Amino acid sequence: MLVANFGIPTTPFEITLSPNSEEFGTVSGDGFFTFGTIVTVTAVANPKYKFSNWTENGKIVSTETEYTFPIYEPRNLVANFVSVN
Repeated sequence: MLVANFGIPTTPFEITLSPNSEEFGTVSGDGFFTFGTIVTVTAVANPKYKFSNWTENGKIVSTETEYTFPIYEPRNLVANFVSVN
């Protein structure tokens, strides 16, 4: 007889953040978080640049500088900045 056990993962998931270029801006809010935790990540543009969007695997997931989401799996987010010149 097989028994399926379902439960909430206890191992923390890693949220990795990076800017599309360190020259363009900074990011904060990365780290390890438990399943279901609500996390906010933040992008701040350097002078002469502005924030465009957050992407994951090349797909836009938010256009807000502060992106809030629940943790259900590891995530690797990129903050994309563009020149204002």
